[in-house]
Amino acid sequence: MLSDPKTSAEERAAYLAWLIHLVGDIHQPLHCCSLVNETYPQGDKGGNEFYVKPASRGIKLHSLWDGLLGTSGKPAGAPSITPFEIEAQHTRKSLPELKKNTTPKTWSLEGRELAVERGYLRGELKGGTSSESAPAMPEDYAKNAKIVAEKQAALARVSVGR
Repeated sequence: MLSDPKTSAEERAAYLAWLIHLVGDIHQPLHCCSLVNETYPQGDKGGNEFYVKPASRGIKLHSLWDGLLGTSGKPAGAPSITPFEIEAQHTRKSLPELKKNTTPKTWSLEGRELAVERGYLRGELKGGTSSESAPAMPEDYAKNAKIVAEKQAALARVSVGR
């Protein structure tokens, strides 16, 4: 549809926006996995049923990761980073993953690996099944996750332009 000259400019814009959204999603770790264990025998739906407490109240782990770059003008924690800052900090040369992960499948496998390692801390991250039962997060968890999220955003940005 994007390359079809018969498609209207409005439709192409909508398809392009959707494509950019999907490429961004597949690069974010909790969009590529589901924790399965005794507590979540059917999986935690990518952190949507796994609650953590980064501050005074429990939230879904998936929501925490989705908000790491800031949402609706309300950044999470530190000031929101702009796309231009992400691009400046993560040049093509600094992203060796671009040569290794060149397809949507390899992007998703990379995201899954990051979810296991950085999202769930190899099963060591403690979570609850509700906001009320959410345990406190490790001290540097959000800071370290934000670093991962920014790099993944840079990879997604470059991947869209392939």
